[in-house]
Amino acid sequence: MEFIAHIRNSENKEIQSVKDHLLEAKSLAEEYGTPLGIKHLTGLAGLLHDLGKATNQFKDYITEAVNNPNNPPKRGSVDHSTAGGKFLYDLYHNENNNPFQKLTAEIVGNAIISHHSYLQDFLSPILESNYLKRVKEKEVQNYPEIKEYFFNQVLSEEALDEYVGKACEEVKRFINKITSHNKEDYGEAHLMYLTKFVFSALIDADRTNTCQFEEKSTQTNKLDTVKLFKEYYSKLMDKLVTFENKKSSTRIDDLRKQMSEQCEEWGYKESGIYTLSIPTGGGKTLVL
Repeated sequence: MEFIAHIRNSENKEIQSVKDHLLEAKSLAEEYGTPLGIKHLTGLAGLLHDLGKATNQFKDYITEAVNNPNNPPKRGSVDHSTAGGKFLYDLYHNENNNPFQKLTAEIVGNAIISHHSYLQDFLSPILESNYLKRVKEKEVQNYPEIKEYFFNQVLSEEALDEYVGKACEEVKRFINKITSHNKEDYGEAHLMYLTKFVFSALIDADRTNTCQFEEKSTQTNKLDTVKLFKEYYSKLMDKLVTFENKKSSTRIDDLRKQMSEQCEEWGYKESGIYTLSIPTGGGKTLVL
């Protein structure tokens, strides 16, 4: 049986299979992770993010939503984001797995279970874990059938194990790199940024592939990002000029202008991760 990831909003109501969506999202996510040397880590998130759609429950849900747009089933009533994270946790986060396999399962799994919300807490201030509640404690309907579908239709157990192994090596290289720069700091902040990047890459890959399916486009139809940046930058500069032409100027206006100029100066510095702390009302939207 083939399961449905999306149904095109057209007269023919063509479907995108779960298998096609997972593999195409994987390909996009790999592309996003390549410049950072983590293509398998991001690709793994794309490969498993919608695994929970491989059920009759979701098939009925999405079919009903399309056939009855005026009275659709409750949005999100069928959980499809937990399965992929649970799948990784069960396979690569037990006593037989090494620390890098466990860390890979956590980073990618959290991105997967969160891709329709925001990243879950691994550990909250009151020592509770939303992540563990989802991947360890929450029951997933038809879970054995979902796993069987994946291994039979999407990727074999051997191929998945090999792919995860490559993702683990990427995590290992990442950790070795950050610890070599600071021996006293394990690099928790860097792991946070890594997790957020994987999450961001997954969101982009998922939505881009969904858009491509809906618009009948292909992965070769990419945005001209250089042209787009120039257009947006020009619009930003035009907007800033309107502020300079205003006759009245307050103290906060002067401060916003100073912060904007400082951010522009930092834009010419070496590429890296920088932080900006400006209070509400300080003009962060236009400053950036």
